Amino acid sequence: MLLFLSLLLFLMVISLGIAIIGWQRRSPLVDRLERKKEQPEPETNFFDVLWNINPVLRKESFRYGLYSAMAAFTTGVMFTPLAALVFAGAAFVMVPRIKQLLDMNRRRKRFFKQFPRAVSELAAVAKTGTLLDGFRLVEKEHPAPVADVFGYIAKTVDSGTTAHKAVFDAVEQFGYPGLDRLGEAVRVINELGGGEKAGETLNSAADHIRFLERFRNKVDAAVGGIIYEMLLATGIILLYFLLTSGPWTEGWENVRKHPMVVLTGLLAIGIGWYLGMKKISKFKNKNYIS
Repeated sequence: MLLFLSLLLFLMVISLGIAIIGWQRRSPLVDRLERKKEQPEPETNFFDVLWNINPVLRKESFRYGLYSAMAAFTTGVMFTPLAALVFAGAAFVMVPRIKQLLDMNRRRKRFFKQFPRAVSELAAVAKTGTLLDGFRLVEKEHPAPVADVFGYIAKTVDSGTTAHKAVFDAVEQFGYPGLDRLGEAVRVINELGGGEKAGETLNSAADHIRFLERFRNKVDAAVGGIIYEMLLATGIILLYFLLTSGPWTEGWENVRKHPMVVLTGLLAIGIGWYLGMKKISKFKNKNYIS
């Protein structure tokens, strides 16, 4: 009976998720009509706070959360209905958050590799042209995420905002490393009035950003070693559990009778990873200079 109720509850969650995803889809005609209007920023809701995401990513994150919850529920059924529900809930909450963190780290690394060259090109244009021309050129010549950032800056300048204010707006919007250094350089250029000094100032900023990239690569290498050791330790623990209490062993019956032992072990591993990543975050914040 409990298994039936848990399955029914999970099917209701899946149906709700499918309904929300379907409701959020729009026809091409509606999209074309609404593009003509000023589109407000999507309002933040419960899921955005739960997963710490931008509202634009809500639909994609919900899909990942739903799929991972289904897989976790299927795994948990091998233990007990209660374990299935706990696994599904944990996967629904954690997987979109983890994916968002991984995606953000990848975007930050790509941006930081592209950024020094983009600033150098901006410096070359600023010697004879305007900063706005440089922002547009970088947007045109570079891939995302640099193109997205410089396109945002160019659009903000076009709307009447000063160049250095537009860069600092991009810092708040994207949060990529090095943008604050560019903002300071652009502010100095505005004070000096541009010209040859503009190129020198931006080239100096580009050199500083390259130095930061080399330094952060060393920090990332140290962090990568720590995470590798954490993964290795976790893998050894899980492998030992499978060898001694997997479905093909005599200990499996004890696991089925006492699923809370497994949940407690997984909770302990989760807490260990949380504390470890918190320490790593403090280490990176302490050693990432700007």
